[in-house]
Amino acid sequence: WFAVSVHNSTLRNTMTAMHEIMHIFFHKQWWKFCEDKSVPSKNIWDIKEAVTVLLNLWFKDLLVDVDLGHEEHAELRHSIKEWFLENRNFQETLLKACKYMKINPEKSPNWSPS
Repeated sequence: WFAVSVHNSTLRNTMTAMHEIMHIFFHKQWWKFCEDKSVPSKNIWDIKEAVTVLLNLWFKDLLVDVDLGHEEHAELRHSIKEWFLENRNFQETLLKACKYMKINPEKSPNWSPS
């Protein structure tokens, strides 16, 4: 489950819901893919947080706000966006994100679950 705020607009809560649904989808469909690439769980968490940047591309005509994500993932989010724009293939983009996190595990913020 996830929550939205009664103090936010319906459109802002819709963005929150989309962000959280993408996390749920990632856990169900892509977590094992990353594990199979030998990415530690802590770094898979970072990838899961960062791929929400793609909502800004996929739903740009429907959104009144953008998914900013966490500041600590800004570099990875930028790379994910660029990789996706190069190939328009989520799996290939995710593979690049897995390689990135294996090479740069220190990019994981301290608050990420281990």
